[in-house]
Amino acid sequence: RTDVRLAADLSTALKQARFASAVLSRVREEVGSEGDDGEGAVTRYFVGERELTAERVTLLRECVEQSARAGIIEDPEVLAVERSRLRLLVDELASQPEERLEEIAANYKDLLLSDNLVDLMKERLHAMARRDLDARREGAEDSLKEGHARERAILMNLAKIAQALVREAQALGAELEVSMLEI
Repeated sequence: RTDVRLAADLSTALKQARFASAVLSRVREEVGSEGDDGEGAVTRYFVGERELTAERVTLLRECVEQSARAGIIEDPEVLAVERSRLRLLVDELASQPEERLEEIAANYKDLLLSDNLVDLMKERLHAMARRDLDARREGAEDSLKEGHARERAILMNLAKIAQALVREAQALGAELEVSMLEI
């Protein structure tokens, strides 16, 4: 929600945690040979072309870890895993006949019931829109049209399946609540 005003300290902590998470998600590690002192391999960290010190990366990781543990932000590792699983699911569904959609999606119920599913789907749709714009600028918009239409259809079907799973879970929850009240 964006209409909630947070206490200043909490608002600052949330901004710092989101910033640290965003930076860590873009960090690239490079393992070199020996360090200047002749001891072991040296790991260097980069965001774009800018190098970060190991101490700074450690501080960023601690910030994200503590924030995720406190529940201020979602654990970025969980998001990365769910993002890759959604990519895998969409790719798998794109290569299979449409009749197998529900069968394949049944193996990903935890992903389809995830709190992050809507945001991950939006992320994929925004990425598709950016690719469409880039292709349009280059005059090659027809090359992506069919693949993107198929992916959009898959995402719509997954959203419908997820809605059905949520309704099913709500019904089971209501049934369980009634049985608990009877006891």
